Amino acid sequence: MANVLDPPGETPNIAKWAQVLQACLCDAFSSEGRPVCRCSLVPGLTAAWDKCCECDCDSEGQAWVSIPRIYPSGSRDAPFPAQQTSAFRCGTALLAVEFELGVLRCSQALGIDGEPPSAERLQFEAVRALQDHQTMLRAVLCCFIGGFYPKSSPWVLGEWTPLGPRGGCTGGSMRLTISTGPIPPADSEGVPCGDC
Repeated sequence: MANVLDPPGETPNIAKWAQVLQACLCDAFSSEGRPVCRCSLVPGLTAAWDKCCECDCDSEGQAWVSIPRIYPSGSRDAPFPAQQTSAFRCGTALLAVEFELGVLRCSQALGIDGEPPSAERLQFEAVRALQDHQTMLRAVLCCFIGGFYPKSSPWVLGEWTPLGPRGGCTGGSMRLTISTGPIPPADSEGVPCGDC
């Protein structure tokens, strides 16, 4: 598979996991003949809606991976994927990382005379969004979970959420939450606890 990085080793590396997931997503859209103009790991909660329509080489729209949440999870008090809310003492904690995968495509807006899109165009956009959802599912299940993520580590697939139509864009996003390996918590002065 092109552009897929080596999976992280023993030490949790959220950035590497995000890059592997992004490479799986980009490869899935390309290999299924549904390429996007831009496929990237983006900062912030979600991608900017600035690249929805055609570019070059028969590509359209954009796909992305973002990280909207990282939180402690996986203790006896908060089994994964619940968020830890009680105070930590010395010991180890696990982090849950929530990824958003999304795609935006071009949506037909009102015509010059204010006429709405045809029923055929609306159906085309609805079917295309569902096809994009299936492509994203394959990227997660077949490539990321099936090929790179440790078999013994828990993960949760979240819901698919339609996006738009807005500003000539329509699409959808989905969530994936994974568990990283143990991390050492810090003491009251911010120093990792070490042996307790």
